[in-house]
Amino acid sequence: VLDERLVRWTAFDMDPAVVEHARRKDLPVFYGDVRHLAQRPGGSSVVGNARMVVVTFTDRKSHRVAEAFKRSKPDIVVLASVTDSAQAQALERKGVIPITPRLPEDSLVLNLPLAMAVLEKLGYPQEDIGLTMREKRLELLREESAPPAEASPVTASD
Repeated sequence: VLDERLVRWTAFDMDPAVVEHARRKDLPVFYGDVRHLAQRPGGSSVVGNARMVVVTFTDRKSHRVAEAFKRSKPDIVVLASVTDSAQAQALERKGVIPITPRLPEDSLVLNLPLAMAVLEKLGYPQEDIGLTMREKRLELLREESAPPAEASPVTASD
């Protein structure tokens, strides 16, 4: 969704397979746990001149990282996924915008609310967001309901 809106983004992931898959698609996804990186002296510089940080893990350490980003760079928008209202209230008190619900990753359709929240906080009009979400939802539903492609035969040459 962000790519379709020409929004520059960078992601960190701890799953090497996810990173490798993304890198093959030339996506700016890097291997690493930003929770550890951000805890180091000067670690908040990992966000560079970003206007927004989105933290998708819901554990306490991830929430502390979101709070640290907000403290070190008060002008950026920081969103963090939460699982309950207590987490949401605690983050709001620190200036972090809670995103709820955090949905399973096995369906990209279920994660569209996160993309919607990001576009909204970046200042896109509701009408544009709604149209983008409808188009993306239909696209993802078609992909997820399509039968799996058959594997192509592997041939070896000498």
